[in-house]
Amino acid sequence: MLPNRHHRQDNRLSDREVKSTIVARLRENPYTQDARIKVRVHNGAVRLEGSVPTRSVRAAAVQDVEAVPGVADLAIDLRIAA
Repeated sequence: MLPNRHHRQDNRLSDREVKSTIVARLRENPYTQDARIKVRVHNGAVRLEGSVPTRSVRAAAVQDVEAVPGVADLAIDLRIAA
């Protein structure tokens, strides 16, 4: 049987799947849906970049990412825009 091209052999989500899941969560979350957040994923390490209006929006984005299976590390580069 051929391996699924989106899953790693150890059954963890691929970077593409992790990013897709994070982006979907951020768009669905009423606190983060209007924020300008760019998501990058490499080998399970997630980087959030951009600007958010408040610290609570930043915290909501972090919670969304931390809830996604396959996230091995998280770097946060989100500016609070006044």
